[in-house]
Amino acid sequence: MKIINFLFVLTIVISCDRKTQQQFTKTETQQLSGTVINDQDANEMVVNNCIQVDSLISDKLFAFVGTQINLTNLPYEPGDFDSKFCTEYLVVQNIYGDYPNDTIRFMAYDHYGWPYFSQFENVLLFVSSHQGALYHQKYQFFDVYKTNDEKWATIGDPYKFEPDVHRKGIKAIPLEFGKEVKFFCDTLSNEEFAKLYPQPYFKINDNTAIPVLGTPVEQLFEIKKQGVLKARGIF
Repeated sequence: MKIINFLFVLTIVISCDRKTQQQFTKTETQQLSGTVINDQDANEMVVNNCIQVDSLISDKLFAFVGTQINLTNLPYEPGDFDSKFCTEYLVVQNIYGDYPNDTIRFMAYDHYGWPYFSQFENVLLFVSSHQGALYHQKYQFFDVYKTNDEKWATIGDPYKFEPDVHRKGIKAIPLEFGKEVKFFCDTLSNEEFAKLYPQPYFKINDNTAIPVLGTPVEQLFEIKKQGVLKARGIF
């Protein structure tokens, strides 16, 4: 049921004009910064250039706010269960763990196609080391936005991407985001729009939703630390 709800929301999101949220569809991401590799030799070269040694991070996990630089879709190979991507991000803010560079490259895998995190310009990501290389913690991210006091936070329910079993006591708080952080949609009914942007997290004016509650990145990290990352044995 969780996956069905997730896919339903994703379909609605792409159907609306959300440029003010700085979100890109898969096609736009390819045009802006992504490529698709079809040649096997080129594939191996990209993978070798993509994977950075895990000695660059001092802990087994590195969490950071990042901005996408490039996302390369690698071709299917016999036995592949997921789509795979070589991913490069600008490191905007370290949240957990130490990493010495201002850019990071890692592999990402997604069973449903292009990673959902690639739809957003700025995201909180979680990268782990495995067998000498860096990999994205599968499906784990938050879309984040600048507040008026120059901090990073997500909008809406802080547990929006979490299974109910991991819902704890962290709550969204009143935050003021930049004027550009607002969402338009004139293709949905009032009921559908209200479901996509529910109160009390958003204030609705006609076809515009303005976030009024959010959760700082430090608290978002705690949600993952206490939930999925703990279940995966990271903490």
